[in-house]
Amino acid sequence: MAITVLIPILVLSLLSIFLYGLGPALLPLAVSFIMAYFLFPIVQRLEKWGLNRAVGTLLVFGAALGVLIFILIISINPLIDQVQSFIQEWPKQSSLILTKVETFLNSYGLALELKSFQQIITELFQNFSKSISLSMIQNVTSFLQAKFAKITNIFIIILNFFLFPVFFFYVIKDFEKYGEELKALLPHHLRSPIKEFYLKVNLIFKSYFRGQFIVAFSLAIFYGIGLHFTSLKFGLLIGIMTGLLSIIPYVGFTLGLVSALVFSLSNFPGFVPFLLILLVFNLGQVLEGFILTPKLVGENLGLNPLITMLALIVGGNFGGFLGMIFALPLVASLKVLIEIFLDMYKKSDYYLGKNIS
Repeated sequence: MAITVLIPILVLSLLSIFLYGLGPALLPLAVSFIMAYFLFPIVQRLEKWGLNRAVGTLLVFGAALGVLIFILIISINPLIDQVQSFIQEWPKQSSLILTKVETFLNSYGLALELKSFQQIITELFQNFSKSISLSMIQNVTSFLQAKFAKITNIFIIILNFFLFPVFFFYVIKDFEKYGEELKALLPHHLRSPIKEFYLKVNLIFKSYFRGQFIVAFSLAIFYGIGLHFTSLKFGLLIGIMTGLLSIIPYVGFTLGLVSALVFSLSNFPGFVPFLLILLVFNLGQVLEGFILTPKLVGENLGLNPLITMLALIVGGNFGGFLGMIFALPLVASLKVLIEIFLDMYKKSDYYLGKNIS
């Protein structure tokens, strides 16, 4: 009994020491495993078509890197300019809406002073913009100080840059082998429940992330083009951000709709553009809920709306934006684990009342 407890503790201790010893190289190694997990099926497909795994791995990595670089080149500068202008315009657009509301109410004899709210909103966004700029400068400064304080850190950065493709190549080359070796270490009586857990969790992560990313990019294109042709100010940016943020349930649609309504009502070119904006968002919801999500993501995660919202809040508090992205599949995986334990418990002698003296 002692050895069964000692061995896992020893393995975990050695693994922790090893991971700590990797230092900065841990990041490219972790990213390599994540990329290998999602891109491995493509490599397998190329193998079935008769392509050598090494060649297939290089092709897949090169294609993924090329697409990423291309997207960054064509989009990064225009998006940064749009985002900066968008943040600067928010206080003015909000003030315009409040002024229109005040005028509308005054026309009906309701005297309401909203200038104090205008000042509050303006100050909030000014402070927000300053805090963003200041925090970015501070982060960049601290990063440069940490990385370039010693000359060896420069070589570590360069080394990590070249380590990433090397790690990715060898990880994906022996991807099945790692799984088989881990499986061989498992106690025989635990292999069946662990295999069941792995298959269900694997399906959750693959279907969720692959599907959600495709859905998000599809919605970004739809909302971006749709809002652009409604003559909405910053329509293209709002549309793209609405689609991309839809990877987090409720967040993308809510922020996108609020932003679109604020800029539409503040300028209000007429009822037709306003109605077109609402039409675009309604069609986007239909496209997402009835076509894209069912076909690309598949069955839902089995989480009710309350658990979904709580998971997003907890994920955001612990891990920020990334925490919100990973919150739902992690909670769904925890749900699977609990279901397996409950099934084992209900089959146990204790639950069935056997061998109780």
